[in-house]
Amino acid sequence: EAIAFGLQSDRPIALIHGPPGTGKTTTVTELIQQAVHVLKLKVLVTAPSNVAVDNVLERLVATSQSQITKKNRKSSVSSTTPKIRAVRLGHPARLKSNILPYSLEALVQNADGTEIVADVRKELQSYLRVLSNPKSREGDKRIAYRELKSLRREIRTREEKVVQELITSAQVILATTVGAANRILDG
Repeated sequence: EAIAFGLQSDRPIALIHGPPGTGKTTTVTELIQQAVHVLKLKVLVTAPSNVAVDNVLERLVATSQSQITKKNRKSSVSSTTPKIRAVRLGHPARLKSNILPYSLEALVQNADGTEIVADVRKELQSYLRVLSNPKSREGDKRIAYRELKSLRREIRTREEKVVQELITSAQVILATTVGAANRILDG
Protein backbone atom coordinates (compact mmCIF):
# COMPACT_ATOMS: atom_id res chain seq x y z
CA GLU A 1 0.00 0.00 0.00
CA ALA A 2 2.82 2.41 0.92
CA ILE A 3 4.66 1.53 -2.32
CA ALA A 4 1.61 2.27 -4.49
CA PHE A 5 1.03 5.51 -2.57
CA GLY A 6 4.66 6.59 -3.04
CA LEU A 7 4.69 5.83 -6.76
CA GLN A 8 1.55 7.82 -7.64
CA SER A 9 2.54 10.41 -10.21
CA ASP A 10 0.10 13.03 -8.91
CA ARG A 11 1.99 13.22 -5.60
CA PRO A 12 5.15 15.33 -5.64
CA ILE A 13 6.32 13.87 -2.32
CA ALA A 14 5.57 10.92 -0.06
CA LEU A 15 6.71 10.72 3.54
CA ILE A 16 7.55 7.44 5.25
CA HIS A 17 7.95 7.65 9.01
CA GLY A 18 7.65 5.41 12.03
CA PRO A 19 9.50 3.98 14.99
CA PRO A 20 12.53 1.69 14.57
CA GLY A 21 11.84 -1.78 13.26
CA THR A 22 8.61 -0.98 11.41
CA GLY A 23 9.97 -1.62 7.91
CA LYS A 24 10.82 1.88 6.71
CA THR A 25 14.10 0.80 5.07
CA THR A 26 12.42 -2.21 3.46
CA THR A 27 9.62 0.01 2.13
CA VAL A 28 12.07 2.61 0.82
CA THR A 29 14.14 -0.11 -0.84
CA GLU A 30 11.11 -1.56 -2.62
CA LEU A 31 9.96 1.92 -3.61
CA ILE A 32 13.37 2.63 -5.17
CA GLN A 33 13.40 -0.75 -6.98
CA GLN A 34 9.94 -0.09 -8.44
CA ALA A 35 10.78 3.49 -9.42
CA VAL A 36 13.99 2.43 -11.18
CA HIS A 37 12.99 -0.86 -12.80
CA VAL A 38 9.28 -0.37 -13.48
CA LEU A 39 8.89 3.38 -13.98
CA LYS A 40 12.46 3.90 -15.31
CA LEU A 41 13.00 6.88 -13.00
CA LYS A 42 16.21 8.21 -11.53
CA VAL A 43 16.12 8.44 -7.74
CA LEU A 44 17.87 10.72 -5.27
CA VAL A 45 17.94 9.13 -1.81
CA THR A 46 18.73 11.35 1.16
CA ALA A 47 18.72 10.83 4.89
CA PRO A 48 20.04 12.92 7.77
CA SER A 49 22.90 10.57 8.69
CA ASN A 50 25.56 8.58 6.84
CA VAL A 51 24.46 5.44 8.67
CA ALA A 52 20.88 5.81 7.43
CA VAL A 53 22.01 6.39 3.83
CA ASP A 54 24.41 3.43 4.00
CA ASN A 55 21.65 1.20 5.42
CA VAL A 56 19.41 2.00 2.45
CA LEU A 57 22.23 1.32 -0.01
CA GLU A 58 23.16 -1.95 1.73
CA ARG A 59 19.57 -3.13 1.56
CA LEU A 60 19.20 -1.96 -2.04
CA VAL A 61 22.31 -3.87 -3.12
CA ALA A 62 21.30 -6.97 -1.15
CA THR A 63 17.79 -6.89 -2.60
CA SER A 64 19.12 -6.43 -6.12
CA GLN A 65 21.57 -9.33 -5.73
CA SER A 66 19.01 -11.64 -4.12
CA GLN A 67 16.54 -11.02 -6.97
CA ILE A 68 19.26 -11.88 -9.48
CA THR A 69 20.17 -15.02 -7.51
CA LYS A 70 16.51 -16.14 -7.28
CA LYS A 71 16.02 -15.67 -11.02
CA ASN A 72 19.23 -17.58 -11.77
CA ARG A 73 18.03 -20.51 -9.63
CA LYS A 74 14.71 -20.65 -11.50
CA SER A 75 16.30 -20.83 -14.92
CA SER A 76 19.64 -21.69 -16.43
CA VAL A 77 19.51 -18.48 -18.45
CA SER A 78 21.31 -15.47 -17.04
CA SER A 79 19.23 -12.94 -15.18
CA THR A 80 17.39 -10.13 -16.92
CA THR A 81 17.17 -8.07 -13.74
CA PRO A 82 19.94 -5.54 -14.01
CA LYS A 83 22.02 -4.62 -11.02
CA ILE A 84 21.16 -1.15 -9.77
CA ARG A 85 23.66 1.52 -10.79
CA ALA A 86 24.09 3.44 -7.55
CA VAL A 87 26.47 6.24 -6.63
CA ARG A 88 27.08 7.13 -2.98
CA LEU A 89 28.16 10.72 -2.44
CA GLY A 90 30.13 11.54 0.68
CA HIS A 91 33.60 11.36 2.14
CA PRO A 92 34.86 7.74 1.99
CA ALA A 93 36.07 7.90 5.61
CA ARG A 94 32.47 8.32 6.76
CA LEU A 95 31.06 5.40 4.75
CA LYS A 96 30.71 1.79 5.80
CA SER A 97 33.49 -0.33 4.30
CA ASN A 98 31.11 -2.56 2.32
CA ILE A 99 29.61 0.57 0.71
CA LEU A 100 32.96 1.94 -0.53
CA PRO A 101 32.73 0.28 -3.99
CA TYR A 102 29.67 2.48 -4.62
CA SER A 103 31.34 5.70 -3.45
CA LEU A 104 31.90 8.32 -6.11
CA GLU A 105 35.65 8.27 -5.42
CA ALA A 106 35.94 4.50 -5.95
CA LEU A 107 33.79 4.64 -9.07
CA VAL A 108 35.92 7.46 -10.50
CA GLN A 109 39.13 5.51 -9.85
CA ASN A 110 37.75 2.46 -11.67
CA ALA A 111 36.01 4.32 -14.52
CA ASP A 112 37.07 4.28 -18.14
CA GLY A 113 39.26 7.26 -18.94
CA THR A 114 41.00 7.44 -15.59
CA GLU A 115 44.04 5.60 -16.94
CA ILE A 116 44.79 8.75 -18.92
CA VAL A 117 44.48 10.81 -15.73
CA ALA A 118 47.02 8.52 -14.05
CA ASP A 119 49.44 9.04 -16.94
CA VAL A 120 48.94 12.80 -16.79
CA ARG A 121 49.60 12.70 -13.02
CA LYS A 122 52.92 10.89 -13.66
CA GLU A 123 53.89 13.56 -16.15
CA LEU A 124 52.87 16.22 -13.63
CA GLN A 125 55.17 14.60 -11.05
CA SER A 126 58.12 14.85 -13.42
CA TYR A 127 57.55 18.59 -13.79
CA LEU A 128 57.24 18.94 -10.02
CA ARG A 129 60.66 17.31 -9.66
CA VAL A 130 62.11 19.87 -12.07
CA LEU A 131 60.58 22.72 -10.04
CA SER A 132 61.79 21.35 -6.71
CA ASN A 133 65.33 20.63 -7.94
CA PRO A 134 67.60 23.54 -6.96
CA LYS A 135 69.96 22.62 -9.82
CA SER A 136 67.30 23.12 -12.50
CA ARG A 137 67.89 26.03 -14.85
CA GLU A 138 65.52 29.02 -14.68
CA GLY A 139 64.27 28.45 -18.25
CA ASP A 140 63.46 24.82 -17.46
CA LYS A 141 61.57 25.91 -14.35
CA ARG A 142 59.46 28.39 -16.36
CA ILE A 143 58.57 25.68 -18.88
CA ALA A 144 57.82 23.21 -16.07
CA TYR A 145 55.56 25.73 -14.31
CA ARG A 146 53.63 26.43 -17.53
CA GLU A 147 53.24 22.69 -18.19
CA LEU A 148 52.21 22.10 -14.57
CA LYS A 149 49.34 24.57 -14.89
CA SER A 150 48.22 23.01 -18.14
CA LEU A 151 48.38 19.44 -16.78
CA ARG A 152 46.44 20.37 -13.63
CA ARG A 153 43.73 21.90 -15.80
CA GLU A 154 43.63 18.75 -17.96
CA ILE A 155 43.32 16.49 -14.89
CA ARG A 156 40.51 18.60 -13.47
CA THR A 157 38.65 18.62 -16.80
CA ARG A 158 38.99 14.87 -17.33
CA GLU A 159 37.95 14.02 -13.75
CA GLU A 160 34.93 16.32 -13.96
CA LYS A 161 33.90 14.60 -17.19
CA VAL A 162 34.15 11.15 -15.56
CA VAL A 163 32.15 12.35 -12.55
CA GLN A 164 29.41 13.78 -14.77
CA GLU A 165 29.23 10.54 -16.76
CA LEU A 166 28.88 8.52 -13.54
CA ILE A 167 26.21 10.82 -12.14
CA THR A 168 24.31 10.90 -15.43
CA SER A 169 24.35 7.11 -15.84
CA ALA A 170 23.40 6.38 -12.20
CA GLN A 171 19.91 5.14 -11.53
CA VAL A 172 20.15 5.94 -7.83
CA ILE A 173 22.22 8.63 -6.15
CA LEU A 174 22.52 8.46 -2.37
CA ALA A 175 23.72 11.19 -0.02
CA THR A 176 23.05 12.79 3.32
CA THR A 177 20.74 15.78 3.20
CA VAL A 178 23.79 18.04 3.41
CA GLY A 179 25.68 16.01 0.79
CA ALA A 180 22.75 16.29 -1.63
CA ALA A 181 23.59 20.00 -1.96
CA ASN A 182 26.86 19.02 -3.69
CA ARG A 183 27.50 21.09 -6.81
CA ILE A 184 28.07 17.97 -8.93
CA LEU A 185 24.32 17.35 -8.85
CA ASP A 186 23.64 20.75 -10.43
CA GLY A 187 24.28 19.45 -13.96
